[in-house]
Amino acid sequence: MKKTLSIAALAFAFSAGSLAAAEPGYVVFSNFQNSQNILFPVYNTDGTARLDGTGFTIEIYAGPAGSTMNNQLTASGNRTHFNTGDFAGLTATTAAVSLPGFDAGSVAALQLRAWDNMSGSVASWEAANVRGESHIFDSPALATQSASADQLAYMTGLGSDINGFSLVNLAAVPEPSTVALGIIGGLALLMRRRRS
Repeated sequence: MKKTLSIAALAFAFSAGSLAAAEPGYVVFSNFQNSQNILFPVYNTDGTARLDGTGFTIEIYAGPAGSTMNNQLTASGNRTHFNTGDFAGLTATTAAVSLPGFDAGSVAALQLRAWDNMSGSVASWEAANVRGESHIFDSPALATQSASADQLAYMTGLGSDINGFSLVNLAAVPEPSTVALGIIGGLALLMRRRRS
């Protein structure tokens, strides 16, 4: 009986250990890392002025490795603003952040999305009229929280492209032909009213 109980206790302990949660995966949240050959600045809608300060937000979006479409990725909750001065266009953090739903050692598809937060009144990329995003790339194997500097997972998939990406204004701007038709229609109504 004691032998059966000991075997049952050992089996339970083994199964409980295998059910323990895996350690979350971490990636360094930075679009600039000289030692990793990463330089991927973010520009405003004019394509020349780099984003700077707290008026713009950047967030990591993540999804299954190999994802190629924006709708396959979800917001990770890891966001920051931009540096100013000589480092404008670059993330204000270089911290390792966890990616919810991804374990250490796994690979995730990542994308950086930035937007004009309109002085804090626009809380998400989806709600923004002025926004942009990087290409989608697979991460290296995600690190553990306690990883040493040489074991960290960097956003090397961004590469080194001084052009980075720019924001786009999605606000509706009427086509000139639509405006012209509106004016012609208004003039026709005025002429008809005068004839009556």
